[in-house]
Amino acid sequence: MSSPGYNIDTYPKWVTETVLIAAPDPAWPGKAAREIGDLSRLLAGIPVQAFEHIGSTSVPGVPAKPIIDIVAEVPDFDNPTMETIAQRLRPAGWHFTPPGLDARPYRRFFIKVVDDARAVHLQLLLPGSPQRTDQVRFRNLLRTSAQLRADYAALKRQLAAQHTQDREAYTHAKTSFVKNALS
Repeated sequence: MSSPGYNIDTYPKWVTETVLIAAPDPAWPGKAAREIGDLSRLLAGIPVQAFEHIGSTSVPGVPAKPIIDIVAEVPDFDNPTMETIAQRLRPAGWHFTPPGLDARPYRRFFIKVVDDARAVHLQLLLPGSPQRTDQVRFRNLLRTSAQLRADYAALKRQLAAQHTQDREAYTHAKTSFVKNALS
């Protein structure tokens, strides 16, 4: 997580928080629906559409980092649109992650912070994005396969224990499982 020229001691707490896997919470879908409603109101008049709750919090019975993941579509990543989105979301506790820092050029990423902790992630993707398709397909596979849910839950717990201080390593270590499930 540390990079030359950056002082990790000056980062907000939520930037470097540990990987914590929580027991499944039946309240997560309702929280996601409220966040999507709030986002729709905050971004009214901006071409952001097709909001969807994804990630482990969208699958009943799966343990997860207690962070709601939402994906939506934007027609392009031009600067005026992204700046307008950032300006609208900032007062509601959202932080824009610059593309160079996010290191995922296929998306634009926002993090909602509540009580100095991540509460919601918003990924903005282009229409027809294969990443969006894969995220929704993986969520749907988890919803329909008890064995896949159990295997994924076990992997998440193992990786969280192994990569407690490195969110990126935790996320990266799940990649082969997800790819295998999608193939």
